[in-house]
Amino acid sequence: MQNNTDNSRFSNHCIDFYETACGEWEKQNPLSGDSASSSVMQQMGMNVDNYFWEIIANDSYYKEDWRLQSARAFYKSCVNSRNSDTTRESRHYLIDMHFGGWQLIPSLSTEINNTNGRNQSQMNNSLTDLFLPILTQTGRSPLFSMNIAEDIFAVLISPGQFAFQTDLQKTDMDKSEEDYYKLALETGVPQSQIPQLTDAFRKMIRLGRIDWSYILDKVLQETGYVKYHKLPIIIERRNELRQRCAEYREILTEIDGGSTLRTIAIMDFLREQQKNTLNVHTFETNDNFNSC
Repeated sequence: MQNNTDNSRFSNHCIDFYETACGEWEKQNPLSGDSASSSVMQQMGMNVDNYFWEIIANDSYYKEDWRLQSARAFYKSCVNSRNSDTTRESRHYLIDMHFGGWQLIPSLSTEINNTNGRNQSQMNNSLTDLFLPILTQTGRSPLFSMNIAEDIFAVLISPGQFAFQTDLQKTDMDKSEEDYYKLALETGVPQSQIPQLTDAFRKMIRLGRIDWSYILDKVLQETGYVKYHKLPIIIERRNELRQRCAEYREILTEIDGGSTLRTIAIMDFLREQQKNTLNVHTFETNDNFNSC
């Protein structure tokens, strides 16, 4: 890319990288619709995936940066998700890494508790532990979303939202609930745990959106926004913030309330990962992936 002093133009290149890299080539080489053209596009996709994999798989690129460690782990889970078994294994890995287990998958919880010693009963009482994983991965969570408002140079705390839409018409809501159960069962939750999933889904709908800043200091540290800690902080809809915080605290006081919130958090996290999973190709260098 040519050096350009026009910051806005440079930003556009970064935001729409695909158009910058491939747009002109596609205009000059339109697809004819035959199988050969499709093969070219598939090969291009494989080459792009291989390029990024080489960056992430190279230890020298990520040892000193935890963000690249997370990117490497997530990308590896994507390229390994070729069938139902590997998809389930990759999700179990993410639950292990970010949540330390899940009571709805007893075998996973037992294995995790024996290997990393994390105490689920303690984690159930911490909203920080429940929602920080998805916030650090995506910048959003059911509690709140965080971004940098560059035009006014401030930290913007916005109302959170669920990866599963909760404000749909009945027909669409039924489909959303169906997808919810399907994702859980594919991940390894047994049929006997459906009532617990239903309870979490119903509470998720009731909670709706939320804006919450109680753990802001820790979030700023763990999401890499440390250098912005002295910037002005803008919190939207403070009344909703107070109301929703009270609702979450009330759930935590209920019997098994911590477990319910834990299920809400994990299902939201899994749905977000599912939406962002890359299309997986059959790579020519599979042995390299298995050895990383």
